[in-house]
Amino acid sequence: MISSWTHLWYNLSDWIRTEVFQDFESRMRHTYIIWKSWTGKSVLQVQCASSDIKNDKWIIVIDPHGELVDDILKCVPEKRKKDVVLIDPVNYKNAVSINFLDENDPTKYSNVAEEIIKIMKVLYWEDAIKWVEWQYITNIIKLLLYCPNENQVNEYNKKNWTKFEYLWENYWKTLLDFKQIINDDNYRTYKLIGVEKDYNLLNF
Repeated sequence: MISSWTHLWYNLSDWIRTEVFQDFESRMRHTYIIWKSWTGKSVLQVQCASSDIKNDKWIIVIDPHGELVDDILKCVPEKRKKDVVLIDPVNYKNAVSINFLDENDPTKYSNVAEEIIKIMKVLYWEDAIKWVEWQYITNIIKLLLYCPNENQVNEYNKKNWTKFEYLWENYWKTLLDFKQIINDDNYRTYKLIGVEKDYNLLNF
């Protein structure tokens, strides 16, 4: 049974060296590691990760600095190297794209837009942009999330004598298209075709 537990480290008491383990159930109730600098917190995390890897468990490591991940990668045995997925934002040669607008449930569009706005307010000085401008940005992001389906496009063309060509439903659905919403009337109209029940957005 001890092989399925996490090997934390060693305890030295009265010159007796004893291995210290933590059972899996306790790990699943979360473990909070806190102490002052240079006391071995990262070493303990590496040891926990290494123990899990050797016991054929899956782990996820989020490391804002990179040093912890580097140490954990050194502990990966040859048989498990094919299981490693490394996402490194600063590795431009193997960049991983993250589309914040990759959401197809209209009931979540407002939440997605609000979360993006929160990130923008952290990156930029919130007071530097007026409240009205934040409203514009929020609604443009929400509009980007909407993509009309083929039936909506065909119905709109019949009613308005237009010839909008149907594009697959996730076409042009990234923050890179923010500028096009402002500058391209046809593109903005096309996106609005997909908005049916969001009356606040339509009125805006």
